[in-house]
Parts: sequence; C-alpha cells; structure tokens
Amino acid sequence: MEEIHKIIERENITSTQKILLIVLKVIPENKPISLTDLSFYTSLTRQTVVSNLKMLEDADLLQVIRNGTSTNLYKVKI
Repeated sequence: MEEIHKIIERENITSTQKILLIVLKVIPENKPISLTDLSFYTSLTRQTVVSNLKMLEDADLLQVIRNGTSTNLYKVKI
C-alpha cells in the first residue's frame, strides 16, 4: 500500500499516468499484460495507454520488457 501512496503523492505525473502505474503495480510483476487489457482495466483508450506508457518509460518511472508478442512485462520504478 505504501507504494501506491508514493504514486498518488507524486507531483510530476498526470492523473492518467498515476492510474496506469497503480494498475500496473497491482498486477504481479511476472505476469505479461496486453495493451488491450491495460486499456480495459484503466478505462482509457489504447492510444492514451500507449502514449502515457511511453512517457513513463522515457521519464524512467517504468521499465517495459518487450517479449515480441502482444504482451509485455511492466515494472514500476517508484
């Protein structure tokens, strides 16, 4: 729960990015997830998910482990 609070209290990210990070934090780190599932879990469009994941990755708040399929592993770095 403390990790969720760190995400919520973070000032330099948008509410959309906070939602994505929280959802990714509650999914087991070793479970691959698709963009379609992330879109469903967050109620965000696929395009919004993709663009915000890229911003989080560029800001070094998220590590994306691509496995060449329709799913990736995501590790929140907060």
